[in-house]
Amino acid sequence: PQLGRLSRLMRLFLSENKFSGSIPSAFGNLSNLNFLRLNSNNLTGPFPTEFGHLTNMIEMRVSDNIITGTLPSEVGRLSSLTSLWVNGNLISGYIPTDLGHLSALTELLVQDNQFFGNLPAELANLSSLNRLSVQNNIGLCGYIPDGVQVDQVSGTSLN
Repeated sequence: PQLGRLSRLMRLFLSENKFSGSIPSAFGNLSNLNFLRLNSNNLTGPFPTEFGHLTNMIEMRVSDNIITGTLPSEVGRLSSLTSLWVNGNLISGYIPTDLGHLSALTELLVQDNQFFGNLPAELANLSSLNRLSVQNNIGLCGYIPDGVQVDQVSGTSLN
């Protein structure tokens, strides 16, 4: 919670530290944060909706944890986001259509979760996307939406 008071913090790299517990919602107060790396810990609980306040975020890596619940639609507000790694968690539900608003997004890694339903057609709006990884989501089905132009696609054989 004390980290949530560091209003000028721009980079927070806490990967591979064996941290446990939930991601503090106070991280949503870090309005100048550009880079957040929480990957490869033992973080649990839901993905904080407060992350939708991090409008200066460029890169968010929360992969390889034990995050549950859904990926909140508020992530679609992060207009500067170029890289979103949420792979290797227990995130379920639909992939939010609001991700289609992330025009700067170049990497979207959602593999190895529990997403279901079709990939949102709005992903076709991501003209900068060059890496998309969706494999190993038990309930994800359909096709890569028409118009998605990527250099590297993993998981083209969806259920």
